[in-house]
Amino acid sequence: MAHNPRLSYCWRDVGATDNLAELSKLDENRILIELKARYLNDEIYTYVGDILIAVNPLKDLHIYGKKTALAYKNAKLSEQPPHIYATASHVYKCMLGVEYDADPHSQCIVISGESGAGKTESTKLVVKQIIELCNGNTQLEQQILQVNPLLEAFGNAKTVINENSSRFGKYIQLLFHSGKVVGAKISEYLLEKSRVVHQNAGDANFHIFNYMFAGCSEEQRQTFKLGSRENYRYTKSCDQTADATFYQNKFEQLQNAMDLVGFSEEEQDDLLAVLSGVLSVGNVDFADKVSSERVGVSQVDDLAAAAHLFGVKPADLQECLTRLTNSTRGEQIIINFSRTQAEDARDAVAKVIYGRLFSWIVNKINQRLSPDQRSIDQLEIGILDIFGFENFASNSFEQACINLANEHLQYFFNEHIFSLEQEEYKSEGIKWSHISYSDNQPLLDLFLKKMGILALLDEESHFPQGTDASFVDKLNKNLSSHECYKKQRAARTPRFAIQHYAGHVTYDVKNWLEKNRDTIPPSLMSMLKQSSNLLLRTIFKGNITRTGTLALQNRTRKSVTAKQPIRPSTSAPSNSKKLTVGTQFKNSLQELIRQMSKANPHFIRCLKPNASRLAGEFDDKYILSQLSYTGMLQTVQIRRDGYAFRPLIPDFICTYKPLILHSDVPIDGETCKQILRKANLTNWHIGKTKVFLKHHHAEVLAKDLSAVIGATVTLQAVARGFLARKYVHRLRKVSEQHKVYVKSFLLGVQTNSEMFLTNQTVVIQHEIKERERKAGEKRAEAAAEAERKHAESLVTQQLNSAPRNSVPADSDKPARPVKPQRLSMYSVSSVSVEPNISPIPRVRRPSRSVQDPLPVLPLPPSPSPLPPAVRSPTESKPQLRHNHTASLRNIYSDNRCQSFVERFSQLGYNGMAEDDEFIEDDYSIAHRAETVSNLYGPVGAKNTTVKWFQTSQLQKLLEPFSERPYEWFHGIIPRAKAEKMLLLKPVGAFMIRLSEKRLGYVLTFRAETRCRHYMVDPTPSNKYVVVGEPKVHKTLEDLVKYHQKLPLSNWNHLLTEPCGQQDVARPDYAELWTSGHPTPPTQPLSASYMDMKGRQPPLQQVTANSTKSSTISTNNVATLNTQDFIPPLPPKTRTKTRPPVNYISYK
Repeated sequence: MAHNPRLSYCWRDVGATDNLAELSKLDENRILIELKARYLNDEIYTYVGDILIAVNPLKDLHIYGKKTALAYKNAKLSEQPPHIYATASHVYKCMLGVEYDADPHSQCIVISGESGAGKTESTKLVVKQIIELCNGNTQLEQQILQVNPLLEAFGNAKTVINENSSRFGKYIQLLFHSGKVVGAKISEYLLEKSRVVHQNAGDANFHIFNYMFAGCSEEQRQTFKLGSRENYRYTKSCDQTADATFYQNKFEQLQNAMDLVGFSEEEQDDLLAVLSGVLSVGNVDFADKVSSERVGVSQVDDLAAAAHLFGVKPADLQECLTRLTNSTRGEQIIINFSRTQAEDARDAVAKVIYGRLFSWIVNKINQRLSPDQRSIDQLEIGILDIFGFENFASNSFEQACINLANEHLQYFFNEHIFSLEQEEYKSEGIKWSHISYSDNQPLLDLFLKKMGILALLDEESHFPQGTDASFVDKLNKNLSSHECYKKQRAARTPRFAIQHYAGHVTYDVKNWLEKNRDTIPPSLMSMLKQSSNLLLRTIFKGNITRTGTLALQNRTRKSVTAKQPIRPSTSAPSNSKKLTVGTQFKNSLQELIRQMSKANPHFIRCLKPNASRLAGEFDDKYILSQLSYTGMLQTVQIRRDGYAFRPLIPDFICTYKPLILHSDVPIDGETCKQILRKANLTNWHIGKTKVFLKHHHAEVLAKDLSAVIGATVTLQAVARGFLARKYVHRLRKVSEQHKVYVKSFLLGVQTNSEMFLTNQTVVIQHEIKERERKAGEKRAEAAAEAERKHAESLVTQQLNSAPRNSVPADSDKPARPVKPQRLSMYSVSSVSVEPNISPIPRVRRPSRSVQDPLPVLPLPPSPSPLPPAVRSPTESKPQLRHNHTASLRNIYSDNRCQSFVERFSQLGYNGMAEDDEFIEDDYSIAHRAETVSNLYGPVGAKNTTVKWFQTSQLQKLLEPFSERPYEWFHGIIPRAKAEKMLLLKPVGAFMIRLSEKRLGYVLTFRAETRCRHYMVDPTPSNKYVVVGEPKVHKTLEDLVKYHQKLPLSNWNHLLTEPCGQQDVARPDYAELWTSGHPTPPTQPLSASYMDMKGRQPPLQQVTANSTKSSTISTNNVATLNTQDFIPPLPPKTRTKTRPPVNYISYK
């Protein structure tokens, strides 16, 4: 490694130490030289045991790319150079319990340092790496990454010592389940609301105002009555040196972040309107008192503009700014303000609106990022990014609270690094030389005790006649004997000084009482609760909790899988006194320490190289002062001499006993010694209940354990393979025996079947002959009987028709008999008789010859049947997989013209068709479901998707002027069909198809070796985002154009050519068009169909001008459904083409 030549005279290996706890010689000078050598070589990260020191480079080092993140993804701390990604990976693995083979446990990261040391950037890098480790592919990860830029816009500002100073504190809780991030929560602390109305020299207002001035369009400026920066009292001191393009890009990034997190378009408009109203109300000026001793408003236009943007009446707003109305015992008491009081009321309105607006943004983020369900097995990683220690020329109430928070964090650091650790050494009987450190408990008592600064401030704030001077007098009287309190000489403004752990700070007490009271006139609250601006009305209907955060009304609690005790509400009771800002801040600090105490802490110390913010400059004195007041020398000493890894003896033996290759060992110290000697470790101790090891010992043990486990797995694999092969060999022998038996059995069955079929054939033939014989006899008898009856009828007719000659009664000559005519039943005479023969009933039998195959015999049940496959409710194959034996019986017994092969082919084809009809993307969809009611029907139903598309998406998919869909758009088609259409296309060919299972789209494109599918979801602001991508697009066409220029995050190519319709005459989106929107053409019309302006004529005109075969009314197109789009038969079974379906065809 190359070193700076200026440092070569000190030590030969100066700057080569990654871990300062490994230094043989330890003093402040050696630590300083090591840090300086590494900083000048652009190595800004250094370890002190497991603590990371980060020196702000004040420039881009290009060490945070994708390649670097992957290098630290699975590496241990000692395997790669120090880096913040390594610390993030270490914390993530500690949470999962895989770093030291410990139990999973929640973790927290405390990032501390003075203002400008790089805490905010370090927080973003930690969150980025942890999200990378989750390997998630949902939109939640991108939403979490956008939280920090979003909050920075509203909570950060430029100060004298920092370009991007956090003017609030935040604690980010990332929630995990099975190693995947499932949600997040943001806790905010003490926003510096006074910055909205006043900034010190060299400071600026919050970033959001600069973003608005540079990024708002002309239409937005007119809508929100937004002027230039110089025209507003609150923004005159904003940054004038930065390029407007920089802030314009920031405004676009802010809008993208709000779209991605889930702010609707209406909410964003209301947000900008309220911010513009804050600027306008700041311009309201007051004239001297007029009649009735009431001040007047000199800037009427600004008052009207503010009232319009706030959604209230100008008269009501003026009333709130110029007088106070109180109700006491049924009587109204009106107090007219002086000019100074009116100006204070004006600034109070701006501060309270901005403060509640910021809390609403945090609430909205928590609502969008909250997990669907909270369970007891969820783990979390907390990341604290809080304002750094500040010491300005003029320090007010905000600086006192900020420095108090840093004192709390320093105490938390001392407790975990020094106090608790050394007490544990003493209780466990470990020989230890006590390391002294600077304990700041007395200073915390000075602020937080019963007669401390905050308690006295609250006491004085409750006195109506209390003043800042009387408050300082009370401090001097009660606290002058405290070692950390410094009484100041009399000055124009009352002051006092505090000796903090980071140095001596003098505080100006001007307006402390007013800031602590944070009084909101009741008339103002009543007016804003009735505002026509929905956002403003919402945030003023909420309550302020005991920690100072905003609790919105009508909130619903997420379901919890495990029963948990119900906690009391954190909202202040309505009948109690309003909590002061100091009390709220004290409660929030206590809650923060309680949250962090439940997790294993990790520390990142950020250092500022110089006070001038110059890159490459390392101020030795400035750095040394930071090392001194943060106790880094003592930290290095305790990390070098102490024992950072302290597992319990039973846990240690249970985890590492494979190293001595014994499973049954006693749980005592001797076993621990055997394990440690086996690992060749030194400088360890065995306590009464714990094993005390160095930080690097844990890595050595983990490495040895991994090697032993790997060897064990290899031996088990070989042994199990050998046993499995022996078992398979035995099974094969048994299988051969079974094969012989089954073969002989089947041969006997076949012989018996043939004999049975032969006998059955003889019997059936005999039965048939017997039936024919009996039928012949019956027919003969019936014919004879019919012939006899017919003859008799003829004789009777002849007798009746013959002339009747009277015969004398006494005549002896007999009458001549009539000879009957011989007729046959088949003669074609004038009389024909049909024989009445009833059909013989036929017995249904299998029409199978001896050569027919044998029926399928049912197999005996398996001794260990496999569990049934778990299928989704939408899969239809289990419905087709019925009893095949019954199907074959039906086929054999059916006297139909279809053969068995045809029926089986048809059965398989129908199953495939149903599968393709309902298959959706097979990658897991972890996108969080919206909690709003669905107006289109149950999500997942096809009718719901079609209704949603027709209602809200149809017009967005039509090209301008041509009124036809974009070439890349496709309807609800299966994934397999989309891949088939792209099979012969070049790399980058793409389509966007409508998803059936959710209200969104799927981007499908041809990659190098396969097709890829990405979900495209609409945002609450009616825009579109590719799930997993950070960019939000106004339209799908913008999305396509963007990725034709820039690749997706995990694919290095661009989208090239769109994939059009496979069949132009029958587009796959025809079913999506309603009767009011006829199916448009999928290709541009010819020139003969264009009018003089280049537009396409209506559909009826095109139809009239087209061929006769295509003259079909548009109503037929509107009634098309999925049955019209019949998928083609497989190639082996398709014998005929489908009959043509009538569609409108275009030339």
